[in-house]
Amino acid sequence: YERGWGRVMKNKKILIIDDDQKMIDTYLGILAPEESAVSDFAALTGIDVPTAGERFDTATALQGQDGASLAEEALSCGEPFSVAFIDMRMPPGWDGLKTAKKLRELDSRIYIVIVTAYTDKTVDEIHETLERDVLLLRKPFNRDEIYQMARTLVDAWNRSEEKRQVEKQLRYALKKYMAASGKNRTIEEELESKL
Repeated sequence: YERGWGRVMKNKKILIIDDDQKMIDTYLGILAPEESAVSDFAALTGIDVPTAGERFDTATALQGQDGASLAEEALSCGEPFSVAFIDMRMPPGWDGLKTAKKLRELDSRIYIVIVTAYTDKTVDEIHETLERDVLLLRKPFNRDEIYQMARTLVDAWNRSEEKRQVEKQLRYALKKYMAASGKNRTIEEELESKL
């Protein structure tokens, strides 16, 4: 996301939507572990617990509608989520696929990970609904899977956003150049002539 002209701050915002608070706590332990809790555990057990090298900025919701509201609020503040981990079954509200579709409608840039222990939706159904930038992860998952997916997708979101910002700057510079030189071509025509 943008912070001033030409500078993109790394977006490490992850949205976690699951109707099971214990699962949310598991995600938080992986993606945003509390330093004091890790230290306390190490002190009590004498076991040195390695923590992930990167902490993420997380927000959680127990239902899809609440997750969509958090995403909408984050967008209105100019601080979108880069990744969402979404449980497939979340009674009594929206299921994971409906939730993911709503998040994608709000922000087409978000990467989605559908997490489920069930097989009520196929990979093809999920891909057909969301079209791109979606992964399916089966429960039970392990710490490394969640951490690696989060890090990889956050990095991908940031690379994509950086590219978008560079393209925006180039278009702006080219538009200024064309206006100053009196050229009446479109930006695309001018770019094509330079390539």
